[in-house]
Amino acid sequence: MRFSIAAGFALLLAGLALAPTSEGADAYHGTVLDAETKAPLEGAVVTVVWHRKPAVTMDGPQYFHRAREVLTDSAGKFSVSASPGIDWNPLTYVVKEPRIVIYKPGYGPFPVAHGSPRVVERFGRMHQLDLAELNAELLRGAVVELPPLKTQEEQARFTTPGELWLSIEPYDRIPNLIRLINIQRKRLHLDPYPASGQEG
Repeated sequence: MRFSIAAGFALLLAGLALAPTSEGADAYHGTVLDAETKAPLEGAVVTVVWHRKPAVTMDGPQYFHRAREVLTDSAGKFSVSASPGIDWNPLTYVVKEPRIVIYKPGYGPFPVAHGSPRVVERFGRMHQLDLAELNAELLRGAVVELPPLKTQEEQARFTTPGELWLSIEPYDRIPNLIRLINIQRKRLHLDPYPASGQEG
């Protein structure tokens, strides 16, 4: 009987490891453009962060689960896996909708700079979206336009992860975003943001 339970548990773990939540899942993808010139933006970072919550307290705190990052190519295109991976903790669950931030120094980040999530569909229509709609749109593929920031005051507004909608992350897990934030901070003669730890 002990062998059967152990064998069953091993098969369960193997099944979970091969489940559709692996790296082969759908991807968030699209194109990032300059909102004024419509030129593609190379080197913008697309950061996707998933969180976990306690299974027994619906309004409990959130904890970092996983982050993925990718940089846009010369055509402004990106693709990043939409799989959060497996949460092995039986007392928590992964929040379905991750936080997605698109950032490039000198530009207002998506979706924060727009006041609320906005995305331009293939047909050029602008929509106000909630988080679930935004993520669904990026799964289908979307064009995201980042507005150029004109003044130092505008640029200084987006110089910490907390101002980009990410405030409880271990920053060593989002190195590309921190690197680009520090490029922006250097332009403004600010001290670099720490690449490890959390915002205090």
